[in-house]
Amino acid sequence: KARLWMRGPAILRHLTLATALVYGLSVVSGLVTLLPGITTNPQTAVLLILYGAGFFYLAWSIQQVGRRYPPDQSRKIAPGPLEPGRATRSAGFSLFREASLSVLPALLILLAVLLTLLGMLLFPVNLGVLPFSPDGQLGLLVVLMAIQMMTMGETPVGQYPRSWLMILIGIGFAALGIFSCIVPGILTGTIRTLLGVLNLGGNTVLLARRFLPLPRERTPPDVEAGTIPPILKKMLLIQTALNLVGILFGLSMLLPGFLPGLVNAGILVINGFLLFQLAYILHQLDEAARDDSLRDAKPDDVASLA
Repeated sequence: KARLWMRGPAILRHLTLATALVYGLSVVSGLVTLLPGITTNPQTAVLLILYGAGFFYLAWSIQQVGRRYPPDQSRKIAPGPLEPGRATRSAGFSLFREASLSVLPALLILLAVLLTLLGMLLFPVNLGVLPFSPDGQLGLLVVLMAIQMMTMGETPVGQYPRSWLMILIGIGFAALGIFSCIVPGILTGTIRTLLGVLNLGGNTVLLARRFLPLPRERTPPDVEAGTIPPILKKMLLIQTALNLVGILFGLSMLLPGFLPGLVNAGILVINGFLLFQLAYILHQLDEAARDDSLRDAKPDDVASLA
């Protein structure tokens, strides 16, 4: 593909160069990691800066390619072989099939794994069995928040469009978290207060919006008639539980010692399990929506999926 892209438009040449740059620097970074003595600290710093710049270049190239070659309309009805909707049609052992998993459930699973693992590790930490770095924990939580902002527009106070402003805010949060993980002791108090305010205030606002709707908001007819599907009721319960857990976590950040360390560890584990449940429900809703779209599609469109 590289030879073909280099003979194509300029943006494809940019994509080829960006890909080669990232792959090449990945190899060099791997060698530096395995053989740390082959470079000095300043050389390693320059290498990492170039590595990060290469990812920015690659991200820009992919965005420009997506704008110039947008997916056609038929792709929305008939997913291609690399898209999630196609995965359920492929044959073979189920473990090696492409997962029919959209971006949001996949990201929730990632967050659930990280929070569950972090909570489980805090149990032996609180018992004095393992060493603990509070800056690493706080930095990791801020980075997770930044990932949600940049990929889904999800913030502690609700979901917003993925504007450039939202992406820049996410980059700022990611920078704070990464700095806290690498340089301990400088931003500990700031990040602790930030996490506490965002979790406490954000989850309180979300609970208020859910159970105390604004006067101008109209209740949907299905809600008035009490015909909410069971899966949506379950999702509402899980979201409410997540908000309550988030409020407790925010209080523990603002008031150190408010909750015992083992309770804080349990809060993170419960948060992770709830995110697993939420990801499963969203996946079920995606599958149901896809089945409905197949039933509403034309026979020729459905046949193209076979």
